[in-house]
Formats: sequence, C-alpha cells, structure tokens
Amino acid sequence: ALAARFATYDRIAAAAGLDMPHYYLGVLAVHPRFQGAGIGKALIAAFLDLSYRDIRSQGTALETASPSNLGLYGRLGFQTRSSGALDQVTLWCMFCPKPADPVP
Repeated sequence: ALAARFATYDRIAAAAGLDMPHYYLGVLAVHPRFQGAGIGKALIAAFLDLSYRDIRSQGTALETASPSNLGLYGRLGFQTRSSGALDQVTLWCMFCPKPADPVP
C-alpha cells in the first residue's frame, strides 16, 4: 500500500513538470492563535526572496493538501501546475516563477 501511495505521489509531482532548478518550500505552519496576522505571508515572501536572488533558481515550488491555502499561495504568485487524489485528499503542486526583473 505504501509503494502505491508513493507511486501516486510521483505521478502527481511529475505532472507538474518542474525539471528546472528551483527552490522547494517544505512544511510551513503558523499556530492557529497567530494565523491571519501576516506571519505565514512574511515567511513565504522571505523564502521567495531567497529564490529570486539565486541566479540558478527559476522559482519556488510547494505542495499543499489544504484547499484553504490555495488563495494565499495564489496571491503570492503561485500557480497550480498539477493536482490529483492522494488517498482521501487532493494534492496540489504549485510553482511561483521567478520574475523577469527580481528586486535587487
């Protein structure tokens, strides 16, 4: 069962087509008491800045299984590249391309 789950994940992730150099934003969480205060947005923006300043990076990727996160990620420039069912949830693979003229 675990091998099948990994195979499903691999299919969803491969469909995103992220075969260029990029940063990957792993797990990020803000304690519920502090949500809505801009902390998550500030953390993601700082990570995007690192990616933008790296001449090798072409952007930043992330995955989410929380539909409530899609709006925030979209406002920060992430676009859904692929999605699919993984067990009982939908997994979205998202990518924020590096701007043509990143801020120095």
